Amino acid sequence: MRALTLIYAYYDNPGMLARQYDIWRAYPEWYRQRIKIVIVDDASPRWPALEVPRPAELPTLELYRVAVDIPWHQDGARNLGAYVAAGWLFLSDMDHVLPAESLPTVWRRCTNTACFYTFDRWDAATNEPMRDAEGNHKPHPNTYLLHRELYWKAGGYDESFCGVYGTDGAFRKQLQAAGYHRHLDGVNIVRYSRDVVPDASTTTYDRQAYGGRQAKLDAHERKAAAGLLGKIVTLDFEWERVL
Repeated sequence: MRALTLIYAYYDNPGMLARQYDIWRAYPEWYRQRIKIVIVDDASPRWPALEVPRPAELPTLELYRVAVDIPWHQDGARNLGAYVAAGWLFLSDMDHVLPAESLPTVWRRCTNTACFYTFDRWDAATNEPMRDAEGNHKPHPNTYLLHRELYWKAGGYDESFCGVYGTDGAFRKQLQAAGYHRHLDGVNIVRYSRDVVPDASTTTYDRQAYGGRQAKLDAHERKAAAGLLGKIVTLDFEWERVL
């Protein structure tokens, strides 16, 4: 029987997680019985995911918690989600929602384990497609539908670069080397900005302070000094299941 797990990293997003809960509990019963949700609390210091009220009639839900608060550690959280999940994985950020109307196509695509899929996205505030400066659709670069087998064939996210903002492009290259890509035109995810849900995305860590070319070079030098060049480091942190 096909299995589909939705994997989200959580970091002090109680309002956005509550919004996700409302969306998941409104999924048609057929999908709620066949989908599992994995939330990885990335060591939230103020509002642990376990403390966010959970409504009844959610899909099967598992909560995990990372022990140490590491800035921009969402790649490690995704690795944990992919480690504990089975079958097909939908991976996204907490501020991106998989709406019920996209579920039938997503479910039908859960067949080719060599392929990974990306999505168009709509803005929750305007209910319109997100577009770039040229007017083209602007997919989220870090939302995927793929099989767990392909995720780990690609190697997972390299946690050597956790603490640096904007390193998810390396995993995309790994996926392209391990499988092949299809974009699902017209199959939408919905992005919530902080104007709609104030804690939709991380506000406590500055992106510029932890991002940029120099930050990546510094991480690469630390990796080289540790003798880890050519090795993808995964699950190099303490964690526990809390629900």
